Amino acid sequence: MEKYNSKAVASLVLGIIGVAVTFLSGLAIVGLVCSIIALVFAIKIRKAAQLEGFEADGKATAGFVLGIVGIVVNVVAVFACIACAAVIGAAGVTGLESIISSGGTVDSESVDDIIKAIESLDV
Repeated sequence: MEKYNSKAVASLVLGIIGVAVTFLSGLAIVGLVCSIIALVFAIKIRKAAQLEGFEADGKATAGFVLGIVGIVVNVVAVFACIACAAVIGAAGVTGLESIISSGGTVDSESVDDIIKAIESLDV
């Protein structure tokens, strides 16, 4: 069991990092990678525990759980960022068309058009 202690600690630390960086701007991909590595380490420890007849400690179990949570949360965050960028892009294009067609001025009608375009998106 002692030879797996460093992997258990690494799994735990990477799992914590994977969940924590989800909420930092632009680091969801880093969190996803850390979570996957944490999950891989935890699975290797659990398999070794079964083969060698010892019980995996709490660090490996916590790394396993945090790895799964981190993967789910980071995948949701990546898709949310993609959806947000699509909505902003669609609103920007609609707003730009309204500004160009009005001769470069923005009036309340243009703003209303932008709001209607955003509301019509199925996100």
